[in-house]
Amino acid sequence: MADYKLMKENGAYVRKMLKKSKYDDASLTGWGRLDELVAVMGLFKVFDIFSEIKVDVRENCEIPRWFINNTLALKLVLGERGINSIQDGMFKDPGVLKILGCTARETREGFDPDRNKEENKPCNIDSLKYSIEHTDSKEFEEAFRKHRRQVWKHKSLRTYTYIMDATKMVVYGDYEGAGVMTTTEEVLQKDGTVKLRKKRQKGFKLVTLNRLVEGQIIAEAVRLLPINEHEITVSDDLIDEILDERGEGAIELLLIDRGFLDGKRIKRWRKKGVHAIVPLKENMQIRKDMQGLVKIKGGIKAERKELTVWGFKDLETLDSYDGKLNGLLVTRYKSKTVKEKYQWGFITTLPVETEEQVLEAFDEYDDRSLVENKQYRELKQGYFLKHFSGKTASSVSYHIHFSLIMMNVVSLYKITNMDRYEGLLDKGIRLIRRQYLGPRIQIIVYVDSYYTVLDFLEFMNLLGRPPTGKLDDVRMRFLPW
Repeated sequence: MADYKLMKENGAYVRKMLKKSKYDDASLTGWGRLDELVAVMGLFKVFDIFSEIKVDVRENCEIPRWFINNTLALKLVLGERGINSIQDGMFKDPGVLKILGCTARETREGFDPDRNKEENKPCNIDSLKYSIEHTDSKEFEEAFRKHRRQVWKHKSLRTYTYIMDATKMVVYGDYEGAGVMTTTEEVLQKDGTVKLRKKRQKGFKLVTLNRLVEGQIIAEAVRLLPINEHEITVSDDLIDEILDERGEGAIELLLIDRGFLDGKRIKRWRKKGVHAIVPLKENMQIRKDMQGLVKIKGGIKAERKELTVWGFKDLETLDSYDGKLNGLLVTRYKSKTVKEKYQWGFITTLPVETEEQVLEAFDEYDDRSLVENKQYRELKQGYFLKHFSGKTASSVSYHIHFSLIMMNVVSLYKITNMDRYEGLLDKGIRLIRRQYLGPRIQIIVYVDSYYTVLDFLEFMNLLGRPPTGKLDDVRMRFLPW
């Protein structure tokens, strides 16, 4: 088998050699800018991490492990819904195969031509499924942790605001580790009445702790629970996992929803240097206390053009919290006065002693919704989160952790390219696939240890074979025969 050769992008060198009619190989690709994403993967050592995943395969295997893991990762970015579609998708693109690490011979003949049939090049997709099933789920978890540590090494990405949230994943079938829960939903009848109906759901609950970087969500800790287990049970573990590795001060602010509201936990987190913001519940006594203080102007009133927020300090009526908390209450929103029964706000440990601090604390919580839009919706719609390759713990673990790694990679790709492509930060993976990763037929040219991506016409010009120009002023219409 040929040695794996690391290729670097060097457009100037490749163009120089092409002018001398010297190049080692060239291939068409439908993914013209995939090299930029791959460069980000290289910068953050993603390929190295994948190569360290141990697979429990005792039989002789001709397919390199790095190829299998690289394929399983890139399929998520390129939009392959399942492993079965890879044979007629990624494996038909020579440019993608080169990026995955295939030599020209491996692209042409496959890794194991004696075993593979003609259509199963460079390998049979069953080998990908086999590899997943024979990898301990903890290997995928460790790969995710290694990836997280690589991101931490980049000082330019160090921020200290985190968001913790959870989402349900309903599945059908006997998935290993899935839980069962019964919910009650309202069903509107034809006569206009509403009846309650019990609904049984089977599945998982994904809980993530994410860092906010340049408006992007970077997942850093994750737990997969049975759907019937509450996410708050792992909240301490997620926070401690980050603090134990990065040290106290790594998390300065934690944004959470009502599901994580627990005074004792907030107290523990504060002792570890973590401030928290969490929305009020309607029936909370602390909310009524804030409304009473508004009437006697017993707080700090902060206003903007369309907003009025009151800040309160030293609140003591959250039973589960041993100490004093601060609070925020919104009484005017989008220039409209909010009636008392609809007023909403937050509990926080952040200081609210000035109007500026009140408004800053209020603004901070706006970012919590990014998890729902930029992570969970993306995972489900763009990365086909529930389309697992199998029902074993390894299959589920692979898809969860590889999806989060590649989602992080795409976020890092957006951050590192935001000055080149206008509006890139706000685009989801499906739009990025169409506008930035392909389809765009180009030529990848390889010279020595370097490569670059060229349009076809530039390739011909550099070789000294430009078009004659005879058709420059001719309108052409192709006959349908």
